[in-house]
Amino acid sequence: MVKDLVLGLLVFIISLQSLADNSLPEIGTAGAQALSIAQEKQYGDAYMRAMRASSPIVQDPLLEDYINQLGHRLVAHADNVHLPFHFFLINDASINAAAFLGGYVKVNTGTVVMARTQSELAAVLAHEISHVTQRHIARSIEKSASASHLTIAGLLGSFIVAIANPVAGIAAMQTTMAASIQHRINYTRQNEYEADHIGMQVLYRSGFNPHAMVDFFSLLASKYRYASKPPAWLSDHPLTAQRIADAQSRASQYPDKYIAPSLDFQMAKARMQVRFVGLNPDQAYSLFHSQLENHNYKLKDAALYGLTLALFAQKKYEKAQELITQLAKKHPQSMYVLDTQSDIDIAMKKTARAVKRLQDAYQRYPDNRIVIINLAAAYMANKQDAQASQLLDRYLREHNDDILGWQTLIEAYQHQHLTAQMQQARGEYFALRGQYTQGISELKNALNNTSNRLDEARIKARIDEFKASQKQLEKLQHL
Repeated sequence: MVKDLVLGLLVFIISLQSLADNSLPEIGTAGAQALSIAQEKQYGDAYMRAMRASSPIVQDPLLEDYINQLGHRLVAHADNVHLPFHFFLINDASINAAAFLGGYVKVNTGTVVMARTQSELAAVLAHEISHVTQRHIARSIEKSASASHLTIAGLLGSFIVAIANPVAGIAAMQTTMAASIQHRINYTRQNEYEADHIGMQVLYRSGFNPHAMVDFFSLLASKYRYASKPPAWLSDHPLTAQRIADAQSRASQYPDKYIAPSLDFQMAKARMQVRFVGLNPDQAYSLFHSQLENHNYKLKDAALYGLTLALFAQKKYEKAQELITQLAKKHPQSMYVLDTQSDIDIAMKKTARAVKRLQDAYQRYPDNRIVIINLAAAYMANKQDAQASQLLDRYLREHNDDILGWQTLIEAYQHQHLTAQMQQARGEYFALRGQYTQGISELKNALNNTSNRLDEARIKARIDEFKASQKQLEKLQHL
């Protein structure tokens, strides 16, 4: 709870900082005096580690892949991209999205569910991407450096303190909030217009409908016009009549083209509705059964997919299998279908069939994370834990930041009673959460349970790396 509060305060303050004046210095030099690109990456990495430790990040390979595919499609058509982008989902039914230092963009599941088309969701992402490419946070810091440098340093430093000592972090933030919030809130409107304008360009270049930004704004404004407590995104991104009018004026300069509904978007949305926004299995079943009965859907197959997931949640596995088999005939390459087929097979104790199907998929897509995580789970369900750990070990050598991969590997090692290997995996898991002290402790335990000299050398080297990372995290307070 304390870390949640710290991060909430931080994101709120940073969001206010990021809405600075509308002057457009040359990108690449903006913010250089206050915060370099390299420093921004370091703070972004620290932020993501803290988020993993304290926020309900969605760990679903299908949905993670979807939001990153969509986000990077937009980034590919953006200008002034000086940072690698990382998109992730928060399991929260409220409407919110936010960009942070280092190219990290979070999106609440409620935002995806609210969007009616993929272009509307893309509009939200394009807006947040534009906050990053314009370096709004760094520009705000540069503008304020001479007048309130200590306040800025205290703000960024207190975030790092909060990771190791949440109570101290809150105290530090409280000393900076009063002096900085009022000054920065006056700049909100201008920077929001800038992000809208640039985001609309990115939408158009990426093949989406730029009018979708206005459509989504209008939907939110209408839905929450009389709400006593608007969603967080509207608090940070106020939708004034002037802002909507400005967006409408800019959108009128682009053709309002028809874009066919996206099956991936509609399936991702259905998956979130069943598994991540608080519906119980019966409610989810009623939702998609009603859509199909009344023909109230964008794409029938997405509604059928939602109904399949709802039936699975109700443990009606045979009925779910009937539907997913129909979908598999129409969409044999769909990862949504493959994932659900595997879940149903495992639930019905047909684990060998799940393994065979996923092994075939692995031959076709050896680098696909969705296939790898599903195959590891199928191996474990089929009592093939050694194969699961071997598969994940190979994968994690090149994808060391995959926290779900480490969690799955920990489970595989537990099943095999491989204590030292399990402790090493747990060490990596803690490091990804910024909890280096716990990570080092796990590695030291692994060292005590290891007799192989090569393994000992590797563990000792990793302990040294964790200690260096921990020191670097502490140094960020003084940049």
